[in-house]
Amino acid sequence: MGISLPKAYELVKTLGFPTIRIGARILIPIEAYKECFRQSLRIEMHRKWRKL
Repeated sequence: MGISLPKAYELVKTLGFPTIRIGARILIPIEAYKECFRQSLRIEMHRKWRKL
């Protein structure tokens, strides 16, 4: 993902972030992550357009 380990742990604790926990392992389904990322981009773009 290109982020630090502490930032990754912060993200997986975020409500709605797609994770699967197996024991101590935290897995992130790639397609669910991509959709979550696209949705957050849409929300951010909408916020910026509303400010104009």
